[in-house]
Amino acid sequence: MAQLTLGIDISDEVISGVIVSCKGRDFQVVGCGYEMLGDAALLPGVLQNLLTQLDWKTGQSVLGISLAHFSLRNLHLPFTNEKKIEQILPFELEEHLLAPISEQVFSSRIIRQSEKGSDLLVAALEKQQIQHHLDVFNEAGLDPLQICISNYALAEYLCTKGHEQEFLFLYGDIGSMTLVVCRRQKSVFMRRLSYPETVFTDNIFNVVDNEVTVTDQNAARIAIHGLCNQIQKSLDRFSIVSGLEYSPSRIMFAGPMQLARGFQQQIEEELGLPCSPCNLVHDGGLSVSRQAAEKWNPAFYDRPLALALLGESKIAPLDFRKDEFALPSHLLGSRKQVISLALAALLVLSVGIGYLFIDYRASLSSYDQLATRMEQVFRKSFPGATRIVDPLMQMRASLEELQAPTVSMPLFTREQRILAILADISSRVPGSISLHVSRLVVDEDSVKIKGTTDAFNNVNTIKKLLAESPRYQDVSIVSATKSKEKDTIRFEIRLQLEGNS
Repeated sequence: MAQLTLGIDISDEVISGVIVSCKGRDFQVVGCGYEMLGDAALLPGVLQNLLTQLDWKTGQSVLGISLAHFSLRNLHLPFTNEKKIEQILPFELEEHLLAPISEQVFSSRIIRQSEKGSDLLVAALEKQQIQHHLDVFNEAGLDPLQICISNYALAEYLCTKGHEQEFLFLYGDIGSMTLVVCRRQKSVFMRRLSYPETVFTDNIFNVVDNEVTVTDQNAARIAIHGLCNQIQKSLDRFSIVSGLEYSPSRIMFAGPMQLARGFQQQIEEELGLPCSPCNLVHDGGLSVSRQAAEKWNPAFYDRPLALALLGESKIAPLDFRKDEFALPSHLLGSRKQVISLALAALLVLSVGIGYLFIDYRASLSSYDQLATRMEQVFRKSFPGATRIVDPLMQMRASLEELQAPTVSMPLFTREQRILAILADISSRVPGSISLHVSRLVVDEDSVKIKGTTDAFNNVNTIKKLLAESPRYQDVSIVSATKSKEKDTIRFEIRLQLEGNS
């Protein structure tokens, strides 16, 4: 009997799904569909509508979430041992993430190793976000095998399909562009780039019946030119920071913006690289059922298709279904496994029970004394340490970092910098403007503000007032849309910080 896998992709504007049937090594797309999301608060109802549209009954599922919800870091650690990296990484991330590491789940991948250590791609997602999505999916009768970054899953699948050693993957969504540097069959660098604000204020691109229309070709060309400048700056920054020579042979272009007239051609001209549209069905040698073929469009469904294929493939993406959110173990799935485990446990118990009774009290006392002495030595050697979990391991890590030729420096300054930014924003927006901030994120080189107001003019006013501050190199409107149910304007503003801010 064929195994059905449902891949669900939740982007900023759309939730889409693809059902793949697997029988042996044969994969077939048997269903596809999408629903406009509009507001994240409507996710439960929209998800139920999608499942009804797909006529989903039972099977396994994989969930992909937009890159907008993740914090990404490229880090270097002076270790090559994976176990050491796993132990030290949480302490290293404390200096790089805004929220406490205890409130987030992180996943990492080694992208390069040398005598000097390991380069890592690390992504972190707030536990609150994971729990929210699991609650919504469980309510709809779904329990996803994996929770991952949608664009990373698609890029990794393309990397394994024998494409060039180096290529640039671009995913053009309706509201943003995702850039993935693919090198030696690995995704080594990712960034989410916002379109110029005119795309939102002038409503240049619109999705109508599986097509993307362009309302103003001249404005679209100017917007794409600005986007290409951002892409080139990101690539230059990656080469400088990583010290790697990156020369992609071509661009793999995916996403709904494939359908926007002139979009792909201008990107090809601006970046000086041949640009090929992504078609996962063709590249992966998959088939599509007659029912699904009537609606199939790679621009909309390649990403959820890549997620569905994760259910049967051996690709290891950045998976966030781990720690307290991990799936229950199925170690005792058969009678044979139960008997084998019971015999092994009985043997181990028989051999060790005598030693445990004799040596338990002495070992416990010795351990407590040693642990106390280790903590005292660590506090004396490193008085600046505030959090002590494993004194021996932390001391070894600190000594190795001191002896290493390079030292990772934190990307953020301290709390005073954040308070100064908050004070600056508060002082420049007058109380006469109706403003409710729902989310504020301070990153290494930018500040993102999400909120609501009662007029489009207020969004432009807020932008102009903040642009007067010497702290910000650039102030741009990422999005501004009118709520369907409430007479409010949802907006997102991005502040590009100056180097000394």
